[in-house]
Amino acid sequence: MSILDTATGAKTLSDREIAMGMLEDAKVCATMLGAATLEAYTPALRSLFENQLTKHFQEHKVVFDYMHKHGWYDPKKSPMDMAMDDLRLAKKVCD
Repeated sequence: MSILDTATGAKTLSDREIAMGMLEDAKVCATMLGAATLEAYTPALRSLFENQLTKHFQEHKVVFDYMHKHGWYDPKKSPMDMAMDDLRLAKKVCD
């Protein structure tokens, strides 16, 4: 625990928690950019959104590969199993 954590009562985020946040953000961005691409009125705007979407796919893959390598994300698990894992982790952090 760092001095800042002790002084503020805050808890430092783990690498897993940070990576999971990044992965979730990448998914949200990809969803929004996908919708924006489909709704783009001009070819130039559509191209801009497509390029950003491709960039987000690449960034998502980097984070996904990092998490998978560390055993923090298993795409074969059901959403319910992943939610239960997160619940167990949250309980552990709160205890």
